Amino acid sequence: MIKSRENPNHYIRYLTPCWETEKDFSSYFKQIALIKKVFGCELESNKEKFILEVWPWTHFTTDYLRKLWYNVDTFDYFEKFNPTYIWDVREIDKIVKRKYDLVVCFEVLEHLPFKDFIPTLKKFSNISDKVIISLPRPSFNLFRIMFRFPYLKKDIKISFNIPLFWKQHNFDG
Repeated sequence: MIKSRENPNHYIRYLTPCWETEKDFSSYFKQIALIKKVFGCELESNKEKFILEVWPWTHFTTDYLRKLWYNVDTFDYFEKFNPTYIWDVREIDKIVKRKYDLVVCFEVLEHLPFKDFIPTLKKFSNISDKVIISLPRPSFNLFRIMFRFPYLKKDIKISFNIPLFWKQHNFDG
C-alpha cells in the first residue's frame, strides 16, 4: 500500500480553505481545457462521454466536468472521499472492469514508487484508449511579467523558470 495514503488526514490537511492558491486554479483550468480538447465543446455529446478521474483530490475538476454533462467516475484509496471505486491505483485493473472514453490522472503518479510507474500507466491504457496524465515539474520562478496591449486579444506573458534539476524527487507515497 502507499504509505501516506494509509492515513486520510495526510491529505485532508491540504483541503483547508486557505490551502489552494491561484496556481491550483490555473492547474484546474488547464486540466479541463485538455479534456475539452479531447472531446470538443458540444454539450449534448458530453452526455455520452465517460471519464475516470484517478485521485480527484478536491473534486473541483470532477464537479466542473459533471456540470458540463460529462459522466465522471472517480478512483481513490479512501472511502471518505466518496469515490466510485476504492482501491490502490497500482491495482486499478482488479477493480475497474469497464472501458472509459478517457482516464485522467493529475499530479498523482509522482507519489508511486518508480518501479510501479510504467505498469500503472499500462493498466490505464487497458481501461481507455485515451489517457491524460500530468506530473509536477519542480522549478524556481525567477521572474514573471505580463504585457497587456489594448488592441491585442491576448496578453503576452513572459516567465523565466529555473528547473531544479539538482533536486532529487523523494518518494512520499
